Amino acid sequence: MSSGRTTSRWLFATCLAWALLAAPACSRSRAGEEGGASAGAPLPAPPMIPAGDAGRPVPPDPKVAPYEAVVDKLIAELAAFGLAIDRTRLTLEVRGPEETREDIDRQQDMLFRPGHFEGLHALLRLFTDDVGADAAELRRATVESLAGAVAAYYQADRDALVFLDTTLGRIADLEALVAHELVHAWRDQQGGLIAFLDGNKSSLDRVTVGRCLMEGEAEAGAIALLLARGGHTLRELDPAALDYGVGRILGGEGGAATYQEGLRFMHARFEDGGWAAVRGALDAPPPSTEQLMHAGKLGRDEATAVVLPDWPQDLAPAELRFEDTVGETMIRSFLSVRGHARRDLGRQAMGWDGDRWRVWRTGDGGEALVWRTVWDREADALDFAGAFLGGAGDHRREGRVVDFALAEDPAVQRRLLDALATAPAVAQPQPDDAETTAAAEAAWEREQDRASSVEGDRWRIPRCGVSLPIPPGWSVREIRGTPVLLRADAEVFADNAVVVAAPNLEERDVGVLVERALADLDRVDAEIVRGPERLDLAGVPAVRVDYQGTMGGSRLLRFASLNFARPMMSVSVTVTVAAERWPELEAVVGGVLAGVQLDGQP
Repeated sequence: MSSGRTTSRWLFATCLAWALLAAPACSRSRAGEEGGASAGAPLPAPPMIPAGDAGRPVPPDPKVAPYEAVVDKLIAELAAFGLAIDRTRLTLEVRGPEETREDIDRQQDMLFRPGHFEGLHALLRLFTDDVGADAAELRRATVESLAGAVAAYYQADRDALVFLDTTLGRIADLEALVAHELVHAWRDQQGGLIAFLDGNKSSLDRVTVGRCLMEGEAEAGAIALLLARGGHTLRELDPAALDYGVGRILGGEGGAATYQEGLRFMHARFEDGGWAAVRGALDAPPPSTEQLMHAGKLGRDEATAVVLPDWPQDLAPAELRFEDTVGETMIRSFLSVRGHARRDLGRQAMGWDGDRWRVWRTGDGGEALVWRTVWDREADALDFAGAFLGGAGDHRREGRVVDFALAEDPAVQRRLLDALATAPAVAQPQPDDAETTAAAEAAWEREQDRASSVEGDRWRIPRCGVSLPIPPGWSVREIRGTPVLLRADAEVFADNAVVVAAPNLEERDVGVLVERALADLDRVDAEIVRGPERLDLAGVPAVRVDYQGTMGGSRLLRFASLNFARPMMSVSVTVTVAAERWPELEAVVGGVLAGVQLDGQP
């Protein structure tokens, strides 16, 4: 088994533990100034039951019953934000893994144009050699990855809110997730999610804009619901303080960015014009992810049009199969696949000013690719080109332009790169492009400074106001954009420590957080081996819980977790080791948890 697959396996188990200890709890709703849910709000009428073939009602699915009260309560709360969902138009379902894969496979056709995976397969070869044999394999891997990470989802082609009939699907209190999916249902009832997605298929960059808006709207609704329960509103939220590290590990930089950048954009709309502005944001999407991600560029930094050359006449004929634009968000995601540190991604992808790529099928059945990228400043082009040193294909930079060519035949590859040199020159940048890019870079650096740093023998996470000791033989490394403390000499299973901050928007105390986590651990047959043990962390109540289990895999894992609340967030420091190594590592684990310190306010 490769190191990458091993890493994914142990991190998934750890992420499952994070979810347990950060599960949202139900609490009584209170109205906020922006419209919170009222505890006494009437519930919508129950859904109509469709008639059977003989006119008799179809009996409800008994697996759905446990979710109905939760869904009805959340629908009532979301109505306070102007998100009134017609319950009679919403079907609740519980599905197994294979049915879920079928749904997610159909979702790919809702999101992308025909030929997307063929074009993407060719482009990804510039970034990694782990893309599978062909486009079909890439699509299967995408579906499998998504199916393994979801616990509930909204399926727009049949108006269904689907819960997974799996251990993961039953784990934790799903209210925040269900509220998110119910916002998708509301949007679908307003005019159709599929129609919205169809209107944003002209390029991969436009697809990403659409997904960011759709997921950002749903994140804003779900988070506002939890905030209202604690007497708060979205105005009090700092989107940069939310931790999307788990999403980054499970779905990569691109998957997490869809939610994180979408929420930031919607939060800004809320600050500008309240819920009316949030609800109306999908009616006028930004033209690019560059404008969506960077507030200073919105309405100012228009992308440069890029014209690519035709297939050279002196080469054997080839069939044009796909043409598209990537955009800044997905370039950042692709660069993360190459293993670049997250801090570098902003510098390497920022300053995007336009791009275009084409894929041809050659006479021998191979693929050939050209890709032109344009940047705001020559320094941006240099940073981007530098990220590809030693990579596949040929690339060449001239001024603000970086060109790529890739083909099975090296002679064809060189000829395509030469053809790019004859393409029409790109327009000059707009006067303030460089200024807005410099401001965006500075904001990115400030945010990264809050995320993680190593100072001597301590690992500091300023965003949480927390630090912990680094034991001898351990080091902080980045896994898919998320910093993790790893034991250096682990052969197969990487013993690790992670710090996860989850939104605690209802401001539950640590006792409530752990109580619900223990109930969830019981549901997945995890064995509590120590605690809950109440501790004092510099005046902040904390709880240590040790447990073990396979967590859906075959290997027995031992977890030791220290949990405490910070302003508007709950923090878990969790050390995970293989159970057979616990005797030799118990003192190290105890030293890490005992050495946790609060370093000021987050």
